[in-house]
Amino acid sequence: QAVNPLGGNPLSGSVTLPVAYEIDPAAPVISEGGIVSAASFEPVATAPLEIFSLFGVFPGLTPVSATTLPFATSLGSVQVLIDGEAAPLYYVSANQVNAIFPADLLPGPHQVAALYNGVLSGSTTIMMGLANPAPFTANGAPIMTYPNGSLVTPSNPAKVGDTLVMWVDGLGLSNVPVQAGAAAPPGLSP
Repeated sequence: QAVNPLGGNPLSGSVTLPVAYEIDPAAPVISEGGIVSAASFEPVATAPLEIFSLFGVFPGLTPVSATTLPFATSLGSVQVLIDGEAAPLYYVSANQVNAIFPADLLPGPHQVAALYNGVLSGSTTIMMGLANPAPFTANGAPIMTYPNGSLVTPSNPAKVGDTLVMWVDGLGLSNVPVQAGAAAPPGLSP
């Protein structure tokens, strides 16, 4: 109820006001549940330095892949902002962006938005944890390689005593400082 400024009985009733709004057709849109682990494609808690995929709509964007390290925080006129900080990007297209969460994100909720051609999307909330391990897979099996990079496959099987590399994302921070989007320091990569 509204208060009558002239005193007496309270005002009652309703008023209908016409409202017009326009949705910018060039505006990027983050799909609901569209921020997922790049390894598992599961919308779960995330971790610092985790590679993630953002699914949504970036009208007219042609695919672009990063070609140098460290990865830039802008690619194909796209930026992904986590609490206002631009994340390193390594792939963008009209429906998917792949990026890396910055190392300095603390556990808890964070706001993610996309900027495309100077137009900002709405934001969505993610939950950051300390770690979110998930193996990269192919045909439902974890991707494993020999130290030389060749794949472990049924036609190239591992033998007892072989050293293998299992490709995993979301391990969180290491005891060696790593910059998101940069090459791993010596001793941390296979």
